[in-house]
Amino acid sequence: GMADLVPGLIGMATLFGTTSMAAVMITFERRIGPLERLLLAPISLLVLILGKILGGSFFGLTISLVMVFLGIVFLGAPDDKSLASNPYHPCRRPNLFNPWLLRFGSYKGGL
Repeated sequence: GMADLVPGLIGMATLFGTTSMAAVMITFERRIGPLERLLLAPISLLVLILGKILGGSFFGLTISLVMVFLGIVFLGAPDDKSLASNPYHPCRRPNLFNPWLLRFGSYKGGL
């Protein structure tokens, strides 16, 4: 039912919300001017990049927590029986997800 869609919705909201927010903010900062001021500030480029990464990560974490909260409020918390019967739960099939995550990380690292 609808509860089966919640993990996918959380993943999509986090992925697209975080990546689009980072792209929009950098474009907006370039157009308006704060990016040039940030680059002229007496901080290293590494600190600036880490700040952008941490800001995007915090935004993604916030979106994820809001989606989890909404899923629990409207659909109820999953019980142990539904988690144990899920054949794709990571605790039941760890070998199914590890190679996929390794390939995904290699793909993202190559970009």
